[in-house]
Amino acid sequence: MKKIEVFTQFHHFNDLCYKLNCMEGVSGVTVLQAHGFGRGKPSYDERLLKQKSKLEIFCKDEIVENIISAILEMIDAVQQFKGKIYVLPVDDAIRISTGERGEDAV
Repeated sequence: MKKIEVFTQFHHFNDLCYKLNCMEGVSGVTVLQAHGFGRGKPSYDERLLKQKSKLEIFCKDEIVENIISAILEMIDAVQQFKGKIYVLPVDDAIRISTGERGEDAV
């Protein structure tokens, strides 16, 4: 299993989430608002911490590349991509309501 984290200034997450919802194997997406800074240094009159959005997706290993391609395609269609995508291993997942574990819980 993997966790995909996307940090960006992208403001069209509803469209992206709809596209991901239509993909086989994507069982859920979480979008959070965050503040931070990266390599780009702000000028003196700009705020240091920029508003960003964070997207989290847990999925099976087999569909990671499809999800990344869909994210890049959607973001590139609207704006020049600014941000990062991270792919992290997930050791285990537990669905609290049923007790399912591992990929079945995702």
